[in-house]
Amino acid sequence: MNASGHISVLYVDADPPASTPVPGHERFDVVEATGAADAVARIEDGDVDCVVTTASDEGWRTVAERVRDSAPEIPVVLIDAALEDAADADSTVDEYVRADAPDPSRTLERRIESVVDRNAGDADERFYQNLVHEASDAILVVDESSTIRFANDTVSEVFGYDAAEVEGEPLTTLIPESFRADHNEGMAAYLESGERTIDWNYVELPGRHSDGREITLAISFEEHHRGGERLFSGIVRDVTERNARERRLREYKRQFDAVFDDPDSFIVLLDPDGIVRKANGTALEFVDADFESVHGVPFWDTPWWDHPSAPREQLREWVDRSAAGESVRYEATHHAPDGETATIDGTIRPVTDEDGRVVSLIAEGRDISERNRIQEELQTSERSLRELYDVTSNPDLSFDEKLHRILGIGCSRLGLSLGFLTRIEDGRQEILAVEGDHEKLREGATSPLSEAYCEATIESDELVGAADAAGGDWLDAATYDRWGLSCYLGSKIEVHGELFGTFCFADDAAREKLFSDSERTFVELLAQWASHELERQRRQEQLERANGQLEQTNERLEQFASVVSHDIRNPLTVAMGHLEVARERSDGDDDQLAEVEQSLERIDALIDDLLTLAQQGDSVGDVETIALDAVARDAWETADTADASVELDGAPTLQADESRLRQLLENLFRNAVEHGPDDVTVRMGALPDDEGFFVEDDGPGIPLEEREAVFEQGHTTAPDGTGFGLAIVEQIVDAHDWTIDVAESEHGGARFEIDGVASPDAAPSH
Repeated sequence: MNASGHISVLYVDADPPASTPVPGHERFDVVEATGAADAVARIEDGDVDCVVTTASDEGWRTVAERVRDSAPEIPVVLIDAALEDAADADSTVDEYVRADAPDPSRTLERRIESVVDRNAGDADERFYQNLVHEASDAILVVDESSTIRFANDTVSEVFGYDAAEVEGEPLTTLIPESFRADHNEGMAAYLESGERTIDWNYVELPGRHSDGREITLAISFEEHHRGGERLFSGIVRDVTERNARERRLREYKRQFDAVFDDPDSFIVLLDPDGIVRKANGTALEFVDADFESVHGVPFWDTPWWDHPSAPREQLREWVDRSAAGESVRYEATHHAPDGETATIDGTIRPVTDEDGRVVSLIAEGRDISERNRIQEELQTSERSLRELYDVTSNPDLSFDEKLHRILGIGCSRLGLSLGFLTRIEDGRQEILAVEGDHEKLREGATSPLSEAYCEATIESDELVGAADAAGGDWLDAATYDRWGLSCYLGSKIEVHGELFGTFCFADDAAREKLFSDSERTFVELLAQWASHELERQRRQEQLERANGQLEQTNERLEQFASVVSHDIRNPLTVAMGHLEVARERSDGDDDQLAEVEQSLERIDALIDDLLTLAQQGDSVGDVETIALDAVARDAWETADTADASVELDGAPTLQADESRLRQLLENLFRNAVEHGPDDVTVRMGALPDDEGFFVEDDGPGIPLEEREAVFEQGHTTAPDGTGFGLAIVEQIVDAHDWTIDVAESEHGGARFEIDGVASPDAAPSH
């Protein structure tokens, strides 16, 4: 090394490359030699401070040995060393640089300076000058005890300590506590055996900042010998933020890849001038293209836009607008090679750098064909449902008129030409109504069910349909030949739980696609309407028949009441008059006449009850708010109660027909008197829930087995009873929508509980 500090480097290689691997350092003067003999000659001719040779040249050992023999003071550095070369080089050369070093050129530069400076007389000064050369990195020198002997100024930027603060301190000051034991063990192992437990060329290790936080350090190590002392230097860089950025970049890349590989989106990455740089698999698969065929091609010249209707000029404009910073949204149709089309909802968005400059464009599109189809189908369904409502809610239309219009709505909704309703009975199908023109589908036409499409329909709990009936497994060729209907959708109809027939739609032409769920649901709705209307018709017919029968019964009852009130009561009145005359003649002491009077009175009571049953029945007149206790007193006075007594205990106020309520109480009072002792006590009061009342007595009561029969007409256990009194009571209760139950009173007598009576704010049905 001359006075200016320049180092003369001799590079030896039997076949030197065009460019020497020795870095062009400002201190280096590089010369070349071809082989060992040439190297020795150059060493003898002039000053050589260092010899560099390459391990790729198989003669490197000869070069090293010849240099050692001729000039042992000149250090030899081996480059491109493999692992096995490095093992041999330790005893043959002074330094080596492995081929897999992260920065071989920079490492070689440091190795040359290190070995030359070690041999120089003023090694101390130059040693520290070289260490601080890379001022952008922190540099530390420690001795065998891991005491920090030197720290450059950059240490403060990395660790937060001034150089003076750490010099003389243990290296563990800068190491997190959890890693200090590992450092001490590794240092001890190296000092003892020379075995390196980490890569000295580049390794990332945790460090400790002065504020206590842990940082990530990238470190390369060197060992130095000075004055018989072993020293170790480390060039240290804080890579915490860099690693964090790299992690963020990796995360961003994963996110980008996840978005870019979206199977539901077409994504193409463009230059600002519209040139394709990247395309995802979804976009490429649609046009059956590989990436090489679109890479570097203007977007508007790619297969996505290679069809007559493609808006290429518009696309150029969209790209220009996006390159100017605008997000552009468009809708376009793309065509695949197999003829498939897709309606794309697309965007072209600019991507900018930190300065706001547009650096790329993202063209993204999503297939909205299915969404548009569903939206269109929903709109069609909405129109059809509105038409259906207008028809079904029209009171001026008959069932037949509604049926034909609804069949027409169904045909329009499905895009078919025929709609029909069938009646299936005894193995035959009859066409009840048809919309559309077909030679064999006529109203009134019949056919065996085995020869009809509807045979499969009635065997299924769901709709039966086919886009191409000829290819369906459920239809034989003879049936298809008979009717010639290529597509079909039918639902069976049940009325009151029994099979009625089918509600169907069909067409001579086949459909491209099967019936959608929305279409099937609409037909189900139509079939349900038909079933409901047919049930309503049947109920109406049954009601009309019942009304006719009721009118006949009412006429007979009117005739009966007329006979009873005139033809029977008139002779009874005559008999009562003759009885009175006979009693006057007999001075009123004839027992036989008393029995006749009793019989005539029983006949009169029986006539009254029969007229009540026949004329009033289960109806009520005007309903009003009534105090039950007042009506009860009037009823007690008009009933034949003899020596009986009544107790009224908090009877409620209720809504009722007063005359019929009095009749109900009279019959209950009379029933207690007729079946009890002469001094029977009758008690009436409110039920605990205040929604009813009771009438009870202390008579013999009603046996449990007879309680259901007491309301039957003609049932009586009293010798002079008519058997109609309690039947009338039940009629009046039913007419008010109340309920009545028979129980036992606390004294063992009969108890009648009338419940569900209306409050003063409500009124029963008439």
